[in-house]
Amino acid sequence: MIPIGFIMAFAGLLDREKQEKLKEDGWLLCNGESVLVTDYNTLYLEIGDLYSGKDDQGYSFNLPDYRGLFLRGTDNKRNMDPDVAKRTASNGDIVGDKIGSYQTDAYKYHNHKIKAKHGSGLKHREIKIGHDNNGQNGSDGTTYSYPATENGGESIETRPKNINVNYFIRFKY
Repeated sequence: MIPIGFIMAFAGLLDREKQEKLKEDGWLLCNGESVLVTDYNTLYLEIGDLYSGKDDQGYSFNLPDYRGLFLRGTDNKRNMDPDVAKRTASNGDIVGDKIGSYQTDAYKYHNHKIKAKHGSGLKHREIKIGHDNNGQNGSDGTTYSYPATENGGESIETRPKNINVNYFIRFKY
């Protein structure tokens, strides 16, 4: 038996008819929709207000909204998530390593080294790019700062290889 609150990745094409069939079978699209507690009480007992804002009067709750996001297992004191203490609830409060918590995208601190010509002698000097060269200046007094995408980069985000799927949550047996 698949438990209430279970998340399923669906790789098929999704149209209204298929979505209704999945709903009849006990699955709702994880799209952040607000639903009534009275209609989905069993699911509410599992996830409560994990995905709802503070201003809710208790009549409704939000489904998880996993569109465009990667799912990540809780750290559970394994220390694989170095920013676990900065995870937030859907309302923006800091909650740490909790089910339903959220992290924004991040790009790990790093440096690149390049050879740069400077000064009248046109000597080469190693400088770090991607940051401000730690405030160091070249021998001619020029401050060197280069974006990390200089001569590289192809996107506005850092991401692993991925494939799109739709996520559904189990709400009934």
